[in-house]
Amino acid sequence: MKKTIAIACGDITQLGGIERVVCNFSENLIEFGGYDVIIISVNSNEGLPTYNLSSKVKLIHLGIKKSKSLLKRCFSYIGAVKNICEICRKNYVDIIIGTAAGLNIILYFVKKKNLIKIACEHSNYDYLAFYASLVRRFVYTKLNAVVLLTQKDAENYNFCKNATVIPNTFFSHTKSFSDLQNNVVMSAGRFHKVKGFDLLIESVSLIKDKCADWKFKIFGDGDEKENLVKMVVQKNLENIIEIMPATKNIEKEYCKSSIYVLSSRHEPFGLVLLEAKSCGLPIVSFDCPNGPAEIIRDGIDGILVKNGDVEALSQAILKLIENPRLRRQYGQEAIKDVERFSPKRVFEMWEKLFADLIKER
Repeated sequence: MKKTIAIACGDITQLGGIERVVCNFSENLIEFGGYDVIIISVNSNEGLPTYNLSSKVKLIHLGIKKSKSLLKRCFSYIGAVKNICEICRKNYVDIIIGTAAGLNIILYFVKKKNLIKIACEHSNYDYLAFYASLVRRFVYTKLNAVVLLTQKDAENYNFCKNATVIPNTFFSHTKSFSDLQNNVVMSAGRFHKVKGFDLLIESVSLIKDKCADWKFKIFGDGDEKENLVKMVVQKNLENIIEIMPATKNIEKEYCKSSIYVLSSRHEPFGLVLLEAKSCGLPIVSFDCPNGPAEIIRDGIDGILVKNGDVEALSQAILKLIENPRLRRQYGQEAIKDVERFSPKRVFEMWEKLFADLIKER
């Protein structure tokens, strides 16, 4: 009998990493597993996802106002528990998956006979405040499973005997690759301090005289945009760095670039790294907690430098700019390696988890 899986997320209509993962994951569940899939978008009132989503997915908006405080958010989500319980009952949901700490915590209160409840973490372990962390520590042990993105992050969850590691996957709608001929270095993400675009700008300022014929394009949107634009002007980098709007067709930009740079202070996984590798881009990245080191093979398909070391980042970028042969070598290796994160391979990990949990039920 076909099973139904519900995925609870904050606001599926937003442009962001978790939203992209949820859309990709939903398509994989349908394509490879034949599941019925429901997305419960807790904070939105209406609208469609920014990313491609199968028409077979049922989308339900709850319209709960989001608070900046995690604890207040959890309390507001408690009001959504009744709605989620009703959704699970009416749609005969077998498995429900949360995608953030607040949502994962309220799964504890969702009651339905034989319902399998899975918490999925997409942020670093230490991003929660102390009391919220204590609540998480209690609740996660009561759920059926906790899914983490990296082996490194799993070390923080040794209190959870139900924890397992399943990486994110990428979902390519094209088979295009970069020819690595354009003098373009790109980066993309939410314009937030944690993404470290200020550090990228600083690193470019150190090598601007040696890469004057190159363009650095940073795609995204967010609260830090104005500060980043000002920083570019202050450092006289207007002719080199372009702050670009977020784009729905990011693959097109990968294929027009020759190097990808990740300058995050923290990066739980780094879906953009998989996408860049799948398009054949060599990568330069800070070795920040916790994802890049599990995606990039240093000296094989990219370069990892000490976290926060702006000088090292600038020199690694310059190394690839000045060495087209090395760019091609790394790019070819990137395409080969990304297969370990392919949709089918990652789905098989989820399918095994589902099967094990159903047996235990």
